[in-house]
Amino acid sequence: SVNKGDLQTPFHHAIKVREQELKVVEEELKPIVLHAPISGVISDVFKNKQEYVRMGERILEIESTRPTHIVGYAREPFDVVPKRGMPVQVRTRKPSRSFFKSHILKIGAHIETLNPGMQRPGLTSERGLPIKIALENPTSIDLIPGEMVDIVLQPNSN
Repeated sequence: SVNKGDLQTPFHHAIKVREQELKVVEEELKPIVLHAPISGVISDVFKNKQEYVRMGERILEIESTRPTHIVGYAREPFDVVPKRGMPVQVRTRKPSRSFFKSHILKIGAHIETLNPGMQRPGLTSERGLPIKIALENPTSIDLIPGEMVDIVLQPNSN
């Protein structure tokens, strides 16, 4: 004779396994709260609420309200070849024309064509080597992200 409870056991076990699998899938589909690594202003949104996001995909773009460094370009032909650690003078273009000293943090890997807004008047195509300039104390410097400044390389001053 067969016990009625023995027949239900394999089915109950299979259902329990499927329920556990379903719980795992439900956990994976729950929304995840993301915290931005910087503070700033959202300038572009690439994914909307409840859209699926794959690993590595951009969700949104955040622009800093305070500069952390300056990206400049050493234009061709080079009068001075920029080097990492080289001192520079940064000059604002505001009426007060303030300036401060800094240094080169990093040199770009290759020469790039400059954005038309960064080219000198009358030139249709200008190229330069990107350089990253340090801002040691950005709160004491009155710069706005994206603001145009002049950078003077100072190879002989230390």
